[in-house]
Amino acid sequence: MSRLKPAKPFIIAIASVSGGGKTTITSHLQDQLPNSVAMYYDDYSLQGPEDFITWIQSGADPNEWNIEPIMAGIKEHIEQGYSYIVLDFPFGRNHQHSQDWLDLTVFLDTPLDVAMARRVIREGQSIIKRDLPEEMKQYIECGRVG
Repeated sequence: MSRLKPAKPFIIAIASVSGGGKTTITSHLQDQLPNSVAMYYDDYSLQGPEDFITWIQSGADPNEWNIEPIMAGIKEHIEQGYSYIVLDFPFGRNHQHSQDWLDLTVFLDTPLDVAMARRVIREGQSIIKRDLPEEMKQYIECGRVG
């Protein structure tokens, strides 16, 4: 007796800057879509550039990040037979290993001041302990292009 291969789920990536609302939208979509699962970028430990600021200043090439753990998670969810996979994923289709898997990518164009405020609220005391003025300085000098 052969086992039927499950149909490929519709895979949606929600992309944005840090603090842009990816996690919130991903959770809401997963709640609304039947037979769906959510995957969150922050749940994965990915290998990437050691100096984040230099990475941003040199063009922020998503392909410098090894997203194999996320791809393995997608493959696992496909085998589990979900109809939808909603992925909180800042790179969207811009990573060479994700572009062929994604059916829809939505970019949340969150104003950078709102994204920064959300990060400060989300990270609370930990961002203050790291030196909030230094975080703000880096945001002004490196986080905003233009």
